[in-house]
Amino acid sequence: MNLLLLCTAYSLEHNHSWLSDSLAEQLALRHKVTVVLLDWSGKHKNNFRVQKNGVDVLVFSTDRKMFLGPAGKIFKWLFASRLISSSVKKSLADETFDLVVNFTPALVMHPIYSKLKTKASRGYLVLWDLFPIYHSELGLIPKCLFLPLKYLENAAYHGYDRLGLMSGANVKFLKKNYDLRSSTTAEVLNLWGPNTVLARDKDTQYAARLANDICDELVCVFGGQLIKGRGIGKIIELAIYAKKQGLKAKFFIFGDGPEREKILNDIVKFDVAEFVIYKGFKPREEYLDFLRCADLGLVFNSGDVSVPTFPSKAVDYLRSAVPILSFVE
Repeated sequence: MNLLLLCTAYSLEHNHSWLSDSLAEQLALRHKVTVVLLDWSGKHKNNFRVQKNGVDVLVFSTDRKMFLGPAGKIFKWLFASRLISSSVKKSLADETFDLVVNFTPALVMHPIYSKLKTKASRGYLVLWDLFPIYHSELGLIPKCLFLPLKYLENAAYHGYDRLGLMSGANVKFLKKNYDLRSSTTAEVLNLWGPNTVLARDKDTQYAARLANDICDELVCVFGGQLIKGRGIGKIIELAIYAKKQGLKAKFFIFGDGPEREKILNDIVKFDVAEFVIYKGFKPREEYLDFLRCADLGLVFNSGDVSVPTFPSKAVDYLRSAVPILSFVE
């Protein structure tokens, strides 16, 4: 089969991957896989094509300056893919696809999907955060734009044969809050990750703790994007509690994102630097090695939204046999 993935997050770096990478590389073991990456990070200045782990990746760059500020974010969601849609169609002029996969929010890459639809037998939408309800409840978009954005997002769903959601609760939420055509199937698509299980026993845990200068503390790890909706503030709450109770506990935060400065400020503000250690963004293998130290993996959301979600970071905890403490919708 010839498969095409449309996405705005795909890592070209060694030892780092997004969920889109894992999916594409696993599919590439049996099929021909092409990825169209809309790069709005500003990291790449020109369009180019590259092979990574058996996947053909087409990178289309846009001017990041156009997407700065609150208005820029909306402009990015609505128009960024329109700016490259003609270039994408030209680059894939000689291709036809058995399946095109897109990721939520659907409206972001919808202009490209629409242009390529005649070249594709089927379309599959990986639908998670349920835009814009999730984003609106977190205060990430102006209230006045909620209804127009929901209309556009819902309209984009109509172009797909199947919608994959992370749980049965999400399927019910979708059907209650959005309109689906009778020809569109909504189903559960479980979270995925690399299919290797990491060795974990007393010896490896002891060696990992020794390498990281950790003694007999309870080691709690949070790994993932530092963005709104991930309940990262709960780590500070736990650290304050551990301090008051005189508990031997350390909370390690791995990752980066727009909430980084707030977390760093809160560590100082609440005087919990002894308990909360920010490790920053680390290569995947280094992060997984550290998980050998962990007693608990933290899976937090805000708890304030109606959309049921479950962060993908849980997959690495499960692969590493790390017990999970969760606070989710």
